[in-house]
Amino acid sequence: MVKRLCIIASGLSTVWQLDARLGRIEASKAYTSNFFKAAIEYSNKFCNDYVILSPTLGILLPSEKIRIIKERRFYHAMRDKDFLKSVKKKIEELGIESFDEIIVLGGQEHYELIKRLLPGKKIVFPLRGIPFGTKIRYLKKCIRAGQPFVKI
Repeated sequence: MVKRLCIIASGLSTVWQLDARLGRIEASKAYTSNFFKAAIEYSNKFCNDYVILSPTLGILLPSEKIRIIKERRFYHAMRDKDFLKSVKKKIEELGIESFDEIIVLGGQEHYELIKRLLPGKKIVFPLRGIPFGTKIRYLKKCIRAGQPFVKI
C-alpha cells in the first residue's frame, strides 16, 4: 500500500478574522476557507496523514496550537530565506521524506516549493491547471467517486 502525505495550503482566512480575542487553537481548526475544509476532507479520505503549509508559520501538524493575526501571502514567503530554511528543517524533523507519495493541495507556488525541497520524491499536484473556483468542486468530485484523482 502506498504511504501518502497530503500537504494543504493554509489559505488566508482564519478564525482570528472572526474573533481576534481567540487564543491559540489547533492548526486544523484555525483556517476557515471552504477550500481548506474540502482539502482536509480529501486528505482524511485518501492520505495516511496531512500537514498544513502556512506562509507565516511554515509546515504545521494539524494538532499544533497556533495563533496568527494575519497570514501573509505565499509569494512573500518564497522570497524569505529563513522561511525556506525553517520549512526544510520541519520536513526533516517530521520525516516527510519517508512517505511514498506527497500530494500538494494548493497553488502552483506550493507545488514548486515542495518539489524544490524534496527533489526525487514522487510529488503529485492534482489541482494543476484547475481554476481556483473549480478546485473545491474537483476535491468533492474525488471524494464522491472514492478516487484520489479523477478527470475534470
